Amino acid sequence: MPTRVKVARDYYPAASSDRNAVRKLRADILRCRELYEKLLKSNPHFDKCKHITYREQRMIWDYLGEPDG
Repeated sequence: MPTRVKVARDYYPAASSDRNAVRKLRADILRCRELYEKLLKSNPHFDKCKHITYREQRMIWDYLGEPDG
């Protein structure tokens, strides 16, 4: 399973730290209300998990687009 940090780093490779990359990705997810609701529906503890499922990763890609890197 991919980690939240790996997915965030794929989207924000130039972020100053892993924590900042995760924060930016989380902000993007929260801005996309429909995506956030679907992620919570699939996993009510989505906000607290270090790992995400491949299905959740695919949902993020579907809504935010695949990362460039």
